[in-house]
Amino acid sequence: MKKETNTEKKQLVVIGNLEKESLIVPAKIKDEDELFIAADVILKARKMFIDIDTQRTDRTAPANETIKLINADYKKFLEPLKNLEKRVRVAIEDFANRKIKSDLLKLEQLRAETGDESLIIPIGFTNIPSAAGEIRFRKGLLIVVKDISKVPEKYWAVDTKLIADDIENAGGNINIPGVEVEQSSTIALYIK
Repeated sequence: MKKETNTEKKQLVVIGNLEKESLIVPAKIKDEDELFIAADVILKARKMFIDIDTQRTDRTAPANETIKLINADYKKFLEPLKNLEKRVRVAIEDFANRKIKSDLLKLEQLRAETGDESLIIPIGFTNIPSAAGEIRFRKGLLIVVKDISKVPEKYWAVDTKLIADDIENAGGNINIPGVEVEQSSTIALYIK
């Protein structure tokens, strides 16, 4: 078992003191005095965190350098395999996409011949088994709106980013009919 260094012992004492100090910060801050106490505690803790993390990165730097060299050695073997996979993936996906188009055309023809609009046939591939594993196909959709005036109302969406931008531009004081806005705060810590 590794023995603690003097620096580590001092850090444990400081962390212990900060933990005790943090106990005076209530779970729900009632006034600005408590807010300033809480701010002091959290900033001290963040500074300590940064100091300890800097020590950690200093100690692990040599090992990380060794890992970088090992990764570089293996990369020369991995790159050709990665390129092969990309090339074959494009060919498989191209064929699978042509199969989807062919199946959709076939479905359209079968529906026209039978007059049965509810007719369903499998479209495209779902998977391809192999001794080495399995390829599974995920269906993707590319949706292009051609005429917005014909799109049913149920497909309309509210642009919440636009609403947020307008609220920000109005200094947080804006009333938008049909929209309820609840503002909240999160914090960011800046250490000196």
